[in-house]
Amino acid sequence: MNSSDSILYFPSIEIRDPNWLKASLLIWDKVYRIAPNDYTPRDDDNVKSAIDAGLVDSLELSKTELSEAYDMYNNFLEAQPFTPDGLDSYGSYDQLHKDKIDSRLYPILEKVATEVDGGFLKIPSELARGYMLFLANNAAKRRGINIATDNADAWVIASYFNEGGNFSEFVYGAEDPQNSMAYTNVGIKDLIPIDLASASISDIIKFSTKYKDEKDCFKSVTTEFLNELRGCAEKDHAIHIVEKYGQDLINAKKDFVKSSSFLNKSAIRSSLVVGVPVTFTVLSSLGDMLGTENNLHLSSSLLLGFVAAMAENKLSSNSNENSVGNYLVNMDKDLAKSRMQPNYSYLFDQFIND
Repeated sequence: MNSSDSILYFPSIEIRDPNWLKASLLIWDKVYRIAPNDYTPRDDDNVKSAIDAGLVDSLELSKTELSEAYDMYNNFLEAQPFTPDGLDSYGSYDQLHKDKIDSRLYPILEKVATEVDGGFLKIPSELARGYMLFLANNAAKRRGINIATDNADAWVIASYFNEGGNFSEFVYGAEDPQNSMAYTNVGIKDLIPIDLASASISDIIKFSTKYKDEKDCFKSVTTEFLNELRGCAEKDHAIHIVEKYGQDLINAKKDFVKSSSFLNKSAIRSSLVVGVPVTFTVLSSLGDMLGTENNLHLSSSLLLGFVAAMAENKLSSNSNENSVGNYLVNMDKDLAKSRMQPNYSYLFDQFIND
């Protein structure tokens, strides 16, 4: 994944949760969203202030981008033996604006639409979700930025698309478990204040500039750490990676938390989660290391969740630095009550298996 200072928000146009926007701007310098030319988003005052400060912007997609997204989406669907449960509509419908649809796809979606109103098509959820996630991935890759969402279901489906559906029907690698790959979610624990309602958007804007060094350091160390894990196939080197980045990761997180502590005095913070394919060898090595006395400081900051076996090993299929990171910034209010993390592994496992 790349270390871009920007993210592309998906899957909707409007950023409905102001706390999510505030949390994301604590980490990234800019949030993009895909908005049609003739549509005026229904933004609240928080989003409008962030737009005025240059922290939120809209992407206008070219015909080439829409065409590429259509080809990718169409080819992907044709290659799948079945529709994953996460894309099945079960009778539900989503809205998709016509300006986000390639001209070749529009007539197809228009035929299955139950309603056309104000430029929006009301279509089965599996079509809207799949196309929009393909569109977001394609737009992000062309611009060298990552994608992020506040929707756990969309995050799970985007992970599936991001890896080209390269997931096995087996829980573990069938042929050579030691050299097989697993899709793992890595969470940076206790990072973002859960309740940012008391923090004004002006405070967030000031933070974005004042603590840019802390933000950049955290992003850089985290990205380098995850990219090296993604490209590693040897247990001994996995230990070296943890030793190399472990203390830097802890320090970067500590500085970040300290810099943002003035926004909310609450001790309860949520995790930043990203999906990363790693070998089973590395995954088991990390699991062993995080439980040892020498690495207790790291285990207090990292969450590891095994979610699915990869169908094929693709360590070098894409440049780690240029691949898209798929982040979940989920301001879960239930965390404040339960102190428990949402079970992202379960969500992903259910999606893949179904």
